[in-house]
Amino acid sequence: MSRAALVICVIQGLVEVIGPIGFVTAYVLDSPLAMVVCGLICVIDDVIEILQGLLNPLFPIFFAVVLAAILTPWYVGVFWASAGVKLLGVPGALRKIAAPRRHLSQIPRQLPSE
Repeated sequence: MSRAALVICVIQGLVEVIGPIGFVTAYVLDSPLAMVVCGLICVIDDVIEILQGLLNPLFPIFFAVVLAAILTPWYVGVFWASAGVKLLGVPGALRKIAAPRRHLSQIPRQLPSE
């Protein structure tokens, strides 16, 4: 297992923890700049997962549209939709940070397609 893969795994885990927890904390403490930054981290991570095929785009997009229509300003609804789903993945992200070798060893290896 390469050192680069371990570093990427830890960074990915940090992003998955900092985004949603930072957003919720900033929302509760009424810190708009931190809320927007952490909300964008969550949304960008969701977009990357959708493009990789790891996340079904139907639910996150539907949830974001519904919350954007309910909450003011609209982007807070989008951030809540993204962070809400991401909060469920925080325990797994903490495992990526604490034990990246174990996490990477549990990922099934895919052969390159020809």
